[in-house]
This record gives sequence, structure tokens and C-alpha cells, in this order.
Amino acid sequence: MNDLTIYDTFAESWWQAGSPLHLLARMNPARFAYFDPLVRHWAGLRVLDVGCGGGLAAACLVQRGARVVGLDLSQASLRVAARQTRRPGYPEAVFTCGRADALPFPDASFEVVWCTDVLEHLTDVSAAIAQIARVLKPGGLFVYDTINRSWLSRLLVIGFWEYLARVAPRGTHDWQLFLTPHDLQRLLTHHGLQPGAIQGMLPVWWSPWQGWQFRLIRYTGILYLGSALKPAAQVPRGAA
Repeated sequence: MNDLTIYDTFAESWWQAGSPLHLLARMNPARFAYFDPLVRHWAGLRVLDVGCGGGLAAACLVQRGARVVGLDLSQASLRVAARQTRRPGYPEAVFTCGRADALPFPDASFEVVWCTDVLEHLTDVSAAIAQIARVLKPGGLFVYDTINRSWLSRLLVIGFWEYLARVAPRGTHDWQLFLTPHDLQRLLTHHGLQPGAIQGMLPVWWSPWQGWQFRLIRYTGILYLGSALKPAAQVPRGAA
């Protein structure tokens, strides 16, 4: 299954500690440890958060001074995101309902496209990558994380998280939609983006009080993060 109605049903729980959706907030320290050195300075950048959900990552981006546009299919989650990302003294994020494979934005609109916990839910990843490449400015960066299609990810993400530990609601994931790094990098290249190196991420049970924590590792067989650059426009030969 790949039940996206979950994000409407549990929308009010995005920011509630201990809820299945709030687990995604535990990934953000590891995500930013990886993405911050790539972007260097978020302040003032126009950032599209594809599949923003309840704004868990968008809030971190706003705090870094980015001008965030969040997009999601879940109207209920977007209302939560708009409420939770308001920060006095920081740019106000804008949220809109839409699909990753039909982004409602002009060409070359964003310096960065952020896409975490999304690609593994899409039935047409190629169309989404094409749209992301289109809305990126030349020289812009696509940053993502996703789930590898491996036997270990099937055991951990579906078997353990959904059925045994019930960390995620049953039906959240469809293993057939998971992406190997090779397949994803091939799609990125096909749509004119230059893939960067990838790194693994692993959930670790810390304690009953601190719950799950995520850390960066070399192994990419379960969760992995990466980036891709849209090449800067080249000046034609002979141009002044």
C-alpha cells in the first residue's frame, strides 16, 4: 500500500511528540548536518519544500532565514504547517496544495528544492524529477532523502516500523516504490541534473525518554540522502 490519506487523518499530530508523524522531526538534525555544508547559507534563498507535510522541515528552513514555499497534497497538513512555521522576525512561509509531478510554479523559480520523505511515495518519480529540474534556477541545488529498495529496508521500514513497533501507520509505504541509488541517479542525470555523493542515515533507539534518533552513516542500504546540481547556464560561444 501507499496510503496518502494518512497525512489528512493524522494531520494534527505532526507536532505532537510521540506521534508517528512527529518521528520525521527526529530526522532533521541528521538531514541538516548533511545539507547545511552543501547549501552553506540558507538566508535569503527561495526554497521549495516538496511534500512539506505539517512543516517540520519548513520550520527549520524558516529559522535559517530561507524564503520557503511549501507544497503538499494534504490540505489539513498545510493548515498545520502554516500555523507552526510562523516565527517572529523571520520570513513567512507560503503554502500551497499541489502535486510533485505538476508543480504550479514558473521555470527557474527556486535556488533550492528540498524533498525529504517524499520520493518513496511517488508513483511517477521521473515526472517529479523533471518538474524539480524545471523550477530550479541554473546553479540551483536539489536536496533529498529517500528509502533504498533493499531487503533490509523492507524488513525495517515495513516489517518492523509499521507492523511490529507501529512507529508508522500500516500502509504508509509500498516497497515497490522505494528507489535504489542507481535508479534515482539515473533519473537525475536524464533530467539534466548532476548527482552528488550520497550518504546513509540510520535510526537508533536512544532511550524511552528520548525515543528514536537518526545519525549519518556510510551504509546506504536503508535510508540515504543526496543532492543534485542544476548546471549554470553556459554562455554560447562567440557571445559578447
